Amino acid sequence: MKTKTIALLGIALMGGLPTFAQKNKVTSAYNYDRSFKRDNDCSELKKGIAAIEEAANNASTNTWAKTYYYGGNLYFGALTLAPKECKESIPNALEKSMEFYLKMVKYNVEENAKVASANLSTDEGKAILKEAILNEKTAFEDRDWQADVMRAKLPVISNAFINKGVEAFQNSDPNTALTMFETSIYLSELMDRTDTLAIYNSALAAENSQQYDKALASYNRLTDLKYGDAKMYTYKAALYRKMGDSAMAVTTIQNGRKAYPEDKGLIIEELDYYLQSGKSDEALANLDLAISKDTENALLVFARGTIYDKKENLEMAAADYKKAIELKPDYFDAAYNLGAMYFNQAANYNNKANEYSYKETTKIKEATKKAEEFFSKAKGPLKTAHEIDPSDKGTIDSLMKIYINEGDNENYKIMKAKLTAE
Repeated sequence: MKTKTIALLGIALMGGLPTFAQKNKVTSAYNYDRSFKRDNDCSELKKGIAAIEEAANNASTNTWAKTYYYGGNLYFGALTLAPKECKESIPNALEKSMEFYLKMVKYNVEENAKVASANLSTDEGKAILKEAILNEKTAFEDRDWQADVMRAKLPVISNAFINKGVEAFQNSDPNTALTMFETSIYLSELMDRTDTLAIYNSALAAENSQQYDKALASYNRLTDLKYGDAKMYTYKAALYRKMGDSAMAVTTIQNGRKAYPEDKGLIIEELDYYLQSGKSDEALANLDLAISKDTENALLVFARGTIYDKKENLEMAAADYKKAIELKPDYFDAAYNLGAMYFNQAANYNNKANEYSYKETTKIKEATKKAEEFFSKAKGPLKTAHEIDPSDKGTIDSLMKIYINEGDNENYKIMKAKLTAE
């Protein structure tokens, strides 16, 4: 009987040895971590990592919060404390520290089977964990570990993922950058924080990797958070144009104008739509507002002049063309348009004079006089345009016609020589 009793006891002890060994692995990992922090010896760190990885892969210890807290500390030490060569020999320290700490949090939640079974490699599992952590009623087995990870460790890890994302983006790898930024965003959310810069970076990375739906979702979130103010509407509109949805691009700009009615960028964006759509009255209203915000902008003044020109409001068009030249003396288009507007009016009166019967001498004289007046007005700005760009053939041709009309043969010949010169 005694022999049998001893034999049975021996069997029981032998059956318990694997579990006991794995518990020892967790304890050893803890001690190796302490030793590494004391001596900064990379070999101690690696021994600790080997021990904790074994424990994390064993059924007897792979659901312990302690296992993952100690493991997270080891990898966090590799990430933040290890010498350069040691750190380079553990290249996955960032990802592993996050993995271990999140599992620590998962198993640290008290009496919640849903959280305990959550697969943190899936979006669903991550959402389950986040919901539990942000729930004020959630209880944790060890609140000190929880506080340490949330307040001291995850902020560092989150920032490291941001840096890694920026590096990937700069190396023209937007897909990897997006993954890094999304990871950082999730970690921030676990800490009940909203990292708008990370969200913005993720939008850029998603757009650059042609994941337009993700980019749009990030831009929309930033819009809701009032981040970037009016610029977000501009970015969203540009994204819609990339997606081939011009209608939504216009709607986005118009929504932006409602939210930020005084923003110059949105005013100009909307102006571009009105100009392309031929909505001159709306374009004029936008230009008036834009110019009131930027009175020294020659381009805006010139653009308004072109609309008045098309509407045949010569006085207003001339005023804007002249103002544009005043603001930008080398503004060829403004000088040319002013001269061309007068030139066209002169040509119209010449045509009228030719259409009258030879008996209508009074009307012919009046039309001819008007033509001469407009040719005279055209000459100055066309000469200015020619001085700005002596090679422009259209300007030279118009000046030739003015000179021949005036009987100025000398200048006509000069212009003709320039026109025919190669």
